[in-house]
Amino acid sequence: GLMTLQSVGRGMGEERSGGVLVMASIYSFVGAPGNSIYCMTKGGLLQLAKALAIEWARYNVRVNAICPGWIETDLTLPYMQDPKAVEAGLRQIPVRRFGKPEDIGPLAVYLASDEASFVTGQAFVIDGGQIVRSRMVQALTSTGDRHEIPWQYKLQPFCGSPGGGGQLPVPRPARLRR
Repeated sequence: GLMTLQSVGRGMGEERSGGVLVMASIYSFVGAPGNSIYCMTKGGLLQLAKALAIEWARYNVRVNAICPGWIETDLTLPYMQDPKAVEAGLRQIPVRRFGKPEDIGPLAVYLASDEASFVTGQAFVIDGGQIVRSRMVQALTSTGDRHEIPWQYKLQPFCGSPGGGGQLPVPRPARLRR
């Protein structure tokens, strides 16, 4: 927790070099019914990482957060054993699969390396598009629990040829489906 971060940060500060990774969650950004404490702690952890990134930058210590979505781990195992939970979970993820720890590893290695020397105070979401879809669906539907996009964009044809008018494609929403 916080004491570990302080201890690690102190050592890296003395060395004038280092990178700290905080494991937050997509629930740092969105709420989840029945998980208020989890969401609160992950949101607080993300804000702590951002604040420490500012405080420790003068010591050349970087702090970033990785915010995974559904990753197949011991924490998600009980959900993975429930077919209805799996079906509902996969409907929320545009790439239609759960993440694996290997999906996080390469980013963690990069952020811990000297190659990321100019990256600090950032939150990296690895969730197969889940958070983007959930925000879009919540914004575009009144119920917030629909799993379809309520409108489609139709593009006007591009008329850039001589005599074609030179109009750019303009998105127009089709009728809203309810």
